[in-house]
Amino acid sequence: MVCISLKKYFILKNSTKVTLKYSAGFNPTWNEKFQFDIYVPELAMVRFVVEDYDAASQNDLVGHYCLPLSSAQNGYRHVPLLTKRGDVICSAGLFVHLMLIDTQKA
Repeated sequence: MVCISLKKYFILKNSTKVTLKYSAGFNPTWNEKFQFDIYVPELAMVRFVVEDYDAASQNDLVGHYCLPLSSAQNGYRHVPLLTKRGDVICSAGLFVHLMLIDTQKA
């Protein structure tokens, strides 16, 4: 399970958290699109969380990563996953496509 979230203080809409349910396979693909309206991009961080889904008990954290929006760039990006202690998990990561649009200038 993958969770993508923004803290509610930085967005206009109420949808602050998006959860993608289980997808079978070693390299799952979701092909989902999400849109967040952000009004303080200098302070916003996008948080990616990957958990091992378990219906019988609490989900186990596989890895996570917090990306400051100010350092994000448009295009395809590899997002590394970190353990609870902050160590890089060499065999795990997310491949995402980011598209940041400044609606004030558009």
